[in-house]
Amino acid sequence: MSEDDFWALINSSISKGTKAERVHWLQCRLVETSPEEIIDFHSWMFLTLQRAETWNLIHAAGRLFWIPSEESFVYFARWLIGLGREAFESVVANPDNLIDLDEVRDLIQYRRSGGTFSNELYPEFEMLGYVAIDAYVQVAKKDARSLWEALEAKGIDVFGSFNPKGEPWDDLEEAQWRLPRIHQYLAEME
Repeated sequence: MSEDDFWALINSSISKGTKAERVHWLQCRLVETSPEEIIDFHSWMFLTLQRAETWNLIHAAGRLFWIPSEESFVYFARWLIGLGREAFESVVANPDNLIDLDEVRDLIQYRRSGGTFSNELYPEFEMLGYVAIDAYVQVAKKDARSLWEALEAKGIDVFGSFNPKGEPWDDLEEAQWRLPRIHQYLAEME
């Protein structure tokens, strides 16, 4: 499975309904493939997540949605992947582009109007990370450990530490120049 095939599946899943319905649809597509293709899908998921691990994106997500931990950020990054290739590529290229996404603006407006995020609305998609695992266990008739071993054989450190790229920072003044449009948008809402 190529990266384009991975993204074609992700993009096609967008119209399939809720997060749970999307996961089910993706699993149904993956169980129609081979164990090798499922391994490839999961490889692309890991590699794509690693591309999102930057200090600027961590802070962009934190400023907009208060993402308090590494685990929360991973679930947020899966949500970003779930928005599709175009959205993901735009935000990874420039985390300040996060504010351009309709989904993000809608969530901010909803929260500002006093709404609380349901699981469906919250900007996280933890289940997306398990799609290939469940499909692999079903198709390969092996446990998840053999999937991890296959990924590690491809050079993917599945249990590696969270290692964001870029220079660490944590200062509101720095946010003004690193994420100027997000900073301006939030300032205008106060």
